[in-house]
Amino acid sequence: MTRVHVIILTSDRPDSLSRCVHTAVKSLTVDDMLTVLDDSSERFASVNSEVIDSAAQSADSIVCHLRARELCSVINVSSNRNCEWMTKTAVRDIAPLRNIELMLSRVVAARTTILIDDDIHSFNLDRTHHFLEIHGSDTNGIIAGAMICGMSELDTLTRLSDAIVVLKANPAATDETLVFRAPQMDDTIALRCVSAGYMAFRLSDASTFAFPPGYNEDWLWCLLHKNTTDLLREDQRVVHSPPSIRRSTRDDLRFELSGDLILDCLSEYDGYGCDFMGKLLNTLQNHTPSISLMPVTRVRELLKQHEQLATREGVAGFRIIERNGLNVARNMLRSGELELDGRELLRSWCQDTLTKQQSFAATMNNPNVISSIRHIVDTGVLKWNLA
Repeated sequence: MTRVHVIILTSDRPDSLSRCVHTAVKSLTVDDMLTVLDDSSERFASVNSEVIDSAAQSADSIVCHLRARELCSVINVSSNRNCEWMTKTAVRDIAPLRNIELMLSRVVAARTTILIDDDIHSFNLDRTHHFLEIHGSDTNGIIAGAMICGMSELDTLTRLSDAIVVLKANPAATDETLVFRAPQMDDTIALRCVSAGYMAFRLSDASTFAFPPGYNEDWLWCLLHKNTTDLLREDQRVVHSPPSIRRSTRDDLRFELSGDLILDCLSEYDGYGCDFMGKLLNTLQNHTPSISLMPVTRVRELLKQHEQLATREGVAGFRIIERNGLNVARNMLRSGELELDGRELLRSWCQDTLTKQQSFAATMNNPNVISSIRHIVDTGVLKWNLA
């Protein structure tokens, strides 16, 4: 068995990938494997190949470069195209890619599997592996995350609300990297969920199920695991440094607000005794969200916070909030685009999730698929360590 299998997810960001890959190989040994799952366009994939090949020259571990499109095509063909779980709900829906990472974890049996997004750096993989060695259970699976510093990776409305707090405390701030820095963790849902930007796990085949569709796929996955798996966070601090700050569009806000509403509603079922994912989802699809969780309420509250900020003297950066999503949210509120049917949204998402879970389970248990992926992995290896 491989000791540590690291899977880095990348898309069109060779500079970020280079930093991430070179960080990873520093703490990998001859018993480990590094796989880059590349969802880049042809233009960037060739550059990525050079980046990964360069890192492989100095690596002690096996290094593998896989194209996501090729894997998707092979999986579709070998499963007779019964792959509903590959269907995206929006352009930013990366649940299908997360689920390919899970399939790679099945093909490469490892003591510890670690998922990393290409814009994460300053991590120590060996430290994470030993954390799981110490805290792992013989009876339960384990999912572990890290403390993510650097730029905030939260949704647009939460980032803007946190930025208002920063500007109140530091009115002279105009540097967006300071205004949108990741906040300190408090007693919120974030403590019960971990980001797949940097996530380690040990799961049995029986307890490995798909990341659900849409925004917050990683936190939702954690909540669906909460009664059968130990969810932990190590005290290691890793850094999130995307190449740019997202200027949220209408599509971004629709995608995020839907995912946030689903997450908030699902989190309300802590302690309800729903021991099985199917039972939990069947319960959730009949749930009516409270008014306080609805997008209209959240945007109105954010606008009120921003108005209060604008009346304070000496706040140099309050327009940072406007151009990073607030103006878009305000226009959507005025046009009525945020008037969602929360109950219908939950019903539709739950049914889609159940369908995709069943589809993913069938794919994972298809020996033809696993054999085909194993062949792709073998041909994608840049460096076999034969020590």
